[in-house]
Amino acid sequence: MNTEQKQSINLSHYAISILHEDMEMFAPGQTFTGFLNDIIERYCDRADASIYSAIEKQRTRLRLALDHDPLLSGNLKKDQLEHIVRLLDSETESRLLNKARLYDSGKSFTFRLNNRNCQHFSLDSELAWPDTAYYGGYYSRYLKAVIEEYCELPRFNREEIYFQEHLETIQHAIDAAKLLRVEMESPFSNSGKETWDVRPFALMPDASHLYHYLIGKSVRAGGLRRDERIASIRLSRIRRLELLSKKTSRSGMLSASEKKEIRQKIRSNTVYFLIGDECEIIIRFTDAGIQMYKNTLFLRPSLHHVDNEGCYHFLCTQMQALRYFIPFGAEAEILSPQELRKTFAEKYRDAAKKYTDYPF
Repeated sequence: MNTEQKQSINLSHYAISILHEDMEMFAPGQTFTGFLNDIIERYCDRADASIYSAIEKQRTRLRLALDHDPLLSGNLKKDQLEHIVRLLDSETESRLLNKARLYDSGKSFTFRLNNRNCQHFSLDSELAWPDTAYYGGYYSRYLKAVIEEYCELPRFNREEIYFQEHLETIQHAIDAAKLLRVEMESPFSNSGKETWDVRPFALMPDASHLYHYLIGKSVRAGGLRRDERIASIRLSRIRRLELLSKKTSRSGMLSASEKKEIRQKIRSNTVYFLIGDECEIIIRFTDAGIQMYKNTLFLRPSLHHVDNEGCYHFLCTQMQALRYFIPFGAEAEILSPQELRKTFAEKYRDAAKKYTDYPF
């Protein structure tokens, strides 16, 4: 590591693609170097690639188990117990090093390690970071192993790692019955964002365990309780999160009847589409659109009826209709409500502008 904090690294093409995908979803507007530093900062202490740390955690768990096992603690001497610990240390070290060696080579580049990471790795100290000893003293090999390991995790786990601070804040709000102010992305707002006050109920995964959702009763920031509605907000769409003080805001407590109401709503709507009131969505399909509708089961809204003119009437939130029907393109026309029709028109118009160099 040099004094300018520049670090060379080689990452597989797969890892680079995952990092870009996560950066776009978790931190739009962030630079690649900034996002890379975020992942290193938030994951290195948890990663098995931090072999020294992984072995220390294993030793702690094992010694605790051995101390509480009457058979082993009563029949084995202290040096025998230590021998068992060292054997497992050696096996773990070998397994994790072999895993690190299997990561593909890809693209080499240089990035700047930020100040927090430099301080964490004690780069201004004469003591080397202990995990690098397993990688021949090379930070580049160690950091590659950390990042590659992160990129192998399911998206649900990667989201949990990146938004750990948000998760802790939300859980604290739930436990302490505090009101949360949440600024989130919104496709229905001209500014691209909305701010809500939320009385939190739970953090829950969707049915496929792809994303985390904050569930609660919400109202526009500063609104009244009588205007609240049950909402689900995807963790990765939250841009800012603030705990409101009970001295300056109302309580975040939910009554037993409100919790029951939320559970019933989740059972009927799933966690995806709690935000927004259900309304009637009227769609006119082409023949190809009808086939798409029949074949596309994921996130499909509930059909109420088909009228005499062949138009399909759905009961769902506008968010669910947007997520499900946008891929249909010209094969499905939103007839009602007008607000949703306008949203579709704007999204298709913006998409078409990207292809103005092609004659229609």
